[in-house]
Amino acid sequence: MSKQASILSFFNRRASSTAQGQGDGVGPPLGSPRGSPHSPKTPVRTPKRPIAPSPVLTDTTPPTRTPESNTPTRKRIKRGPVPDDQDDENDESEADPDANENRPPQSAPRRKSTGPDPAPKTSMAGPSSPSPARLGLGRPPGCSSRDEVETVLNPTPAANSSTETYLHTTWDFLNGGRRDAQGHSPEDPDFDPGTLRVPAQFLAKQTPAQRQWWEMKARHFDTVLFFKMGKFYELFHMDALIGVQACGMLLMKKEMAHCGFPESALQRYVDILVGQGYKVARIEQTETPQMMAARVQREGKKGPDAKAVRREICQIVSSGTRINSLDHDDCLLLLYTPPSMESVGQESGSCSEVGVAVFQPSVMKLFIGTLFSVADTAEILTLIQIVRPTEIVSDPSIPQSWKDSLIAFQPLRLRWQTSPPALEGDYAFLKEQRYGDDLKPFSAEDFMNRHAVLVKETSSKQAFLWMLTTLKESLIDQAVISNGDVLPLTDVLMANSKDSHLQFYGNALCNLDILPGKPEQKGLIHVLDRTLTASGKRLLRQWLAHPLANGQEIKHRQDILKSLDASIVQDCRSDMKGLGDLEKHLARLCLYGFKAKNHPDNRAILYETKLSSRLAKSLQAILTGFTAYVSILRRLLKIEPNMHDMTQSSLNEVHSHCEKFTRFLSKVDGDDTFVIPSGFNVFYDEVLQRKDDVTRRSEEFLEEQSRHFGTSLKFWGTGSNRFQLEVPESLAKKANNRYTLASQKKGFKRYSTSETLALCQEMEELEVELQDMHGDVVTEMVRQFSSHKFLWQVVIKSVAQVDCFFSLYLFNEDDSESKTLPHILSDAKNPSIQIRQGQHPILNYVKKGEADGVVIPNTIDLGMEMFILTGPNMGGKSTLMRQTALLVALAQLGVKVPAEEMSFYPVDKIFSRMGASDNIMEGKSTFLMELLETSTVFQNMTSNSLVLIDELGRGTSTYDGCAIALATLEFLAGKCRGLFSTHYHEIFRYIDRIPGKISLHYMDFMKENEDVVFLYQLKKGRCTESHGLNVAKLAGIPEDIIEKASRIAISKVN
Repeated sequence: MSKQASILSFFNRRASSTAQGQGDGVGPPLGSPRGSPHSPKTPVRTPKRPIAPSPVLTDTTPPTRTPESNTPTRKRIKRGPVPDDQDDENDESEADPDANENRPPQSAPRRKSTGPDPAPKTSMAGPSSPSPARLGLGRPPGCSSRDEVETVLNPTPAANSSTETYLHTTWDFLNGGRRDAQGHSPEDPDFDPGTLRVPAQFLAKQTPAQRQWWEMKARHFDTVLFFKMGKFYELFHMDALIGVQACGMLLMKKEMAHCGFPESALQRYVDILVGQGYKVARIEQTETPQMMAARVQREGKKGPDAKAVRREICQIVSSGTRINSLDHDDCLLLLYTPPSMESVGQESGSCSEVGVAVFQPSVMKLFIGTLFSVADTAEILTLIQIVRPTEIVSDPSIPQSWKDSLIAFQPLRLRWQTSPPALEGDYAFLKEQRYGDDLKPFSAEDFMNRHAVLVKETSSKQAFLWMLTTLKESLIDQAVISNGDVLPLTDVLMANSKDSHLQFYGNALCNLDILPGKPEQKGLIHVLDRTLTASGKRLLRQWLAHPLANGQEIKHRQDILKSLDASIVQDCRSDMKGLGDLEKHLARLCLYGFKAKNHPDNRAILYETKLSSRLAKSLQAILTGFTAYVSILRRLLKIEPNMHDMTQSSLNEVHSHCEKFTRFLSKVDGDDTFVIPSGFNVFYDEVLQRKDDVTRRSEEFLEEQSRHFGTSLKFWGTGSNRFQLEVPESLAKKANNRYTLASQKKGFKRYSTSETLALCQEMEELEVELQDMHGDVVTEMVRQFSSHKFLWQVVIKSVAQVDCFFSLYLFNEDDSESKTLPHILSDAKNPSIQIRQGQHPILNYVKKGEADGVVIPNTIDLGMEMFILTGPNMGGKSTLMRQTALLVALAQLGVKVPAEEMSFYPVDKIFSRMGASDNIMEGKSTFLMELLETSTVFQNMTSNSLVLIDELGRGTSTYDGCAIALATLEFLAGKCRGLFSTHYHEIFRYIDRIPGKISLHYMDFMKENEDVVFLYQLKKGRCTESHGLNVAKLAGIPEDIIEKASRIAISKVN
């Protein structure tokens, strides 16, 4: 066997045995083996690389269209040598015999639009809202309408923006005769909107490719199909109209809705549709026409179906399963209730646990756990405010209050789905499905045994299995389980021990503006966040959602921040800038170095050719980042060893690996391709040596010819024309029959010989072989890099910690406002919070630089007695309550607070019953919502808790509301630290019933004539009036109504 054959044989074996080629974004994450190499007429199978990763690796620019002809300009993609008589861009008809069946006639301009005018390309307007009838889902217990069943954009527009009528709008099985796969109509409770029954006689009339499309659409009717035909993804019928409305594509033909885009624009269009709530299926060709012909001949098949290349769904993407996106922080939240607990759907309180699975696709992290505090919404609200899920799948048997919270959050997709029946037993694929690579394969059952601690509760185990099923439906389960990180849910909630972190109960994170619920709102996170890394931003959000609750840990963090100085922070932060989201980059690279077993992506025919160089660039960018990180961590290790998790030895190991891989990626040739240096791969080195030998022999031949012609000659030409001898015309007479005239220019003639032709052919063959091996070597390099994933993750985590410390340090050192470092009290018997001249940190941030930006400071001494707060409407009561809680959160975060002085005993829980709200969809009044939140306080408070109750009882009659407020006040007084604001002045008649357990205060004001001026100063005592009529004036209520109200108020007082 020749050396060349041996090398090719080695790579063929390696392609089938080595884990390679994980994709990113929606590009094939799982690699594809090579097909017939170097055939100019055959679409070449890409070497196990994705087609459309996010912008770092792929040009995702959509096809451009000229306004004159509305014709898309399709990008020409060169692949291998192309004969002179063949265009280098393979037409669809060449890549797929049925690709032209829906094209315009050849006499017409190619891809000319005859449909409606497209939406602007920047338009993000989605299709019309779905009606409950179109959603067609069964109604789970406690849901009052079908709109609550699935809050997701309807994948089929109700009507096109144009008045045109398309074929699919005339077919009865898509309209009045609509049935799911099981024959259920939309009115049937068991109707499945994700499937479609397509009449057999209709399918029989379709072309082979269209029959493939309808068969896939029947199984995934709620999904937009990106159907590969040659080098383009095509959208048909109702999907095409979505492409027009959501993406600004242009339709091709009037009678059948049809549009498309080139392979390079895949990621862009997926992001647009997924960002609007759609699911997208990527369908790839899994054989070439030549492979199809060979298969047909081998199987002896005849008929029209034999003319269609095979296609398979390679990935289904939704807002919770978009793996490897650099630009989006998607999250899938799944909630499972064990069957024995399904009776708790109506707030019976008997539900003791809910299994939870959280999947963060961009960083490939899966969190598994159980929530036990099901009687209230504290933990689920905290969870969704931290992870911000873009897609939620929930068992309809969860408590009704949880449903309310999920609906109120308004994710892109919210789906109520009864858990699969198989969850009640063992999944068959637990033993059949294989994960990992060929060297270390394992089953789902092995995986669960390995992570037994995470799935020890039945609910968490079943939640994991359900998540596994969901990922399997999207065809990413192998990538996630084999290559992702499976972690306990407590890593998100930071609740490994109950006394280590401060817990915000109910909707406190939003009510207190710590993590605001709307993007446009300013919150405490904006006040503190000066992080430079994406991983640092994510970690700071977790720190802020769970401040420390242990006095020693708070003091330790204070000491770390004291140890820093401005020069160190400035130097380190300058090295952090512009390094990108390395956590996401690492997840992408690890996936690229992984090859899933028996995945359709392994068979996909792809045309992207520059991925290996782009991937190498991405790897080089990551190595640059890690090298900078090592330098930063080494400097900080000398100052404060406890600031991060790295040791000197681990940093040395990281530095060694970075140097190794950087050395291999240090050179770039003129074609922007990374030059692989010698020493990395023995087979690649051997081919390089043979190429160098050809170069040496060509130089020797050139010296020999220079002696023959009596002058110094040089070679001319490139590619297949290289090695032509350029001879001065005056010496051309020495060229005998051995020389063949190939070309000429003025004063020179160029000759080829049998030797030069042989050298040229040999050089071309070696270059093609090197080009072919280049992608494999880069893949191997990525695989080796990925084998150190856990070490890289420790580095990223350490830098995130450092970034957070720097952010807190800069907040401390910001001299735009006066701050003090709080003193931590240790007397647990008399816990208190003492703040002198404290200010609201968010108001300070918002009003910074404004002419009227003065924030009035206040002093508060809060002990175990209940702090009763009265005062006029809009006088600042709620602001003072929020201010107190925010200063406590800052203090327990370990930073300075905007105050002259502060001392406190750590708080373990903060409860916030603030603001008026209702739930119309569930028929819950404002008063009921108030009582539900107050009930959470009664059930979970401790003596170390901080309770904020703002105007309890205002949602009902004065008599009932006052009674509830007084009873609640009596219960809480003396049992915790708390602020209780009220306008029920009647309760002071009964104040003697709770002696020594209350402290009366009010927000000061003064009256000027008939107007009230708010002073926003806290005073001791109580206010006897609320001055609501003054607020009526501010609101513009007519003067005669205000005067009448004033007379009524006076008569009631008298």
